[in-house]
Amino acid sequence: MSRKTMWLALGLLSALVLVLVLAVVVGRLGQGAPSEEAGSPAVTHGPDLRTDPPGSPDLLSRANSGDAHDDAGSRMIDGLPVVYIRADPPFDLFDPDLVVANADYVLVGRIERHAGTRHPDSPSLPQTDYDVTVLEVVKGSLKAGQEVVITKQGGIVEGEGGSCMELYNKYDFMPEAEGGVYVFAVEVLGDPGRTLSVIGAHSTVPLEDGVAAELRGIEKPIDPGKKKAVNRILEKSEVFARYVAAANNKNAAAGLPQWMRDRERYKSAYER
Repeated sequence: MSRKTMWLALGLLSALVLVLVLAVVVGRLGQGAPSEEAGSPAVTHGPDLRTDPPGSPDLLSRANSGDAHDDAGSRMIDGLPVVYIRADPPFDLFDPDLVVANADYVLVGRIERHAGTRHPDSPSLPQTDYDVTVLEVVKGSLKAGQEVVITKQGGIVEGEGGSCMELYNKYDFMPEAEGGVYVFAVEVLGDPGRTLSVIGAHSTVPLEDGVAAELRGIEKPIDPGKKKAVNRILEKSEVFARYVAAANNKNAAAGLPQWMRDRERYKSAYER
């Protein structure tokens, strides 16, 4: 074989190898990454700061579920079957930035006692009242040390078929009736705006067990010295820090529906 023929053969072989490599690369590019419609990963919102409180998995990491009512009746609380309402949330209820932007008040509160359950005449959730001591305020004009009544939208309903527990959605739960410590995202409802209402699991977020245990030990009244102790304890809480960061996000309200941004809020009697 002449030298010229040999170089020609090598050139043709190199060209063939290059064509094969390009074909493989183009084929892989053509496949691309899986489209969002064809199985994108679940949306999450920040770290799992606090997960799996009783009956309420992954409060801060789960995205909203439009089928919250699908497993109604499969869960029990205090021996009662649970029923969920069918509600389409107006925004992502598991995004603390939006939750805080929507709330009238955000506070760390300790439940002192269960104050009864009411059943409005109109078709709606029962309303369960709790006497709460305000330990720290993240948003709004309430004061640390103040005692307020916070109304949980949900509770026990007596019916012809027996009793059941009505809640907002499948991530919802009833807070501890005594000693529970939570970040409450409160909406002021009713006329003249005297009801401090918490709706859904996103509005009642438990603090870490160790932090909650320490805050349960703070005796009333909450004087300036005890307020400092509360602040030192809350410095250990990632949940609290996340909601403080949300309160400092001045652009969060832009993520709410326009009608929610424009509506007038009732003023609470507790502001005085």
